[in-house]
Amino acid sequence: MPVVGDPETVNNTYIEQITSSAKAAIDKAAEMGVIDPKRVGVGGHSYGAFMTANLLAHSDLFCAGIARSGAYNRTLTPFGFQSERRTLWQAPELYVKVSPFMFADKIKAPILLIHGEADNNSGTFPIQSDRLYRAIKGNGGSVRYVTLPDEAHGYSARESIEDVVWEMLRWFDKFVKSPGSGEKNANGNAAPVQRVRQGGNVTRANLINKVDPVYPKDARKEHISGTVRLHLIIAKDGTVQQLEVVSGHPLLVQAAIDAVRQWRYRPTQLNGNPVEVDTTVDIIFQLNSPPKVTP
Repeated sequence: MPVVGDPETVNNTYIEQITSSAKAAIDKAAEMGVIDPKRVGVGGHSYGAFMTANLLAHSDLFCAGIARSGAYNRTLTPFGFQSERRTLWQAPELYVKVSPFMFADKIKAPILLIHGEADNNSGTFPIQSDRLYRAIKGNGGSVRYVTLPDEAHGYSARESIEDVVWEMLRWFDKFVKSPGSGEKNANGNAAPVQRVRQGGNVTRANLINKVDPVYPKDARKEHISGTVRLHLIIAKDGTVQQLEVVSGHPLLVQAAIDAVRQWRYRPTQLNGNPVEVDTTVDIIFQLNSPPKVTP
């Protein structure tokens, strides 16, 4: 989005300019009949990622966003950024205002963060994405964080590029092309997902259909035991909606996934309304006993 004005103070209206420009673009495209204004995504790389996170933090124009290798906390770039000529100490309010990290609790649309683990750009070290991910997650937002081994600010390996394309297509297919249950907010856009974080003991008590993992033959043959930790998003109807591997031996992981995908929980309610649940489970594989689940 273009940001124009006096070079010394142009960023004073950065938020206002990008949000009004985004709305104007969506309105015009809708007028032309080329988009559904209720199903629009936004994305960008580097400074575009910074813009993306700010648009999600300060507007409800978008169903989802993708931010790659961006800077989200401007106090970590205290001597200026892009066209900003003032330092943090000269314009502290501005640095806070344009930092989406400071408004992580306002980012309700699902956001995909991607970052090269070897990012050598001084303003976009990986800690920027790591801290934004933790901030959004801690405030109950919907976020996924993908890191690319050995990649710098620009991605070059074929495997990395293929993975990035797959991640982006999957994200927008899920949240823009088919944005969930179709619930809408007052402005007609996809409503943010209501989700609560639960500890393992509470979640396990609500498990009503449990399928036990089958100990993999190859793992038993190699005398491999250990724990597979899985991160789950349980849907409003109690089914396992999303599942990600946090840790575990490769020979044990698939058996744990195959079992947990079939689990069903008692639906969780908050103030009388069904909500999704964010939790983790551990599947413990021991050679001399059946696999078991712990919080």
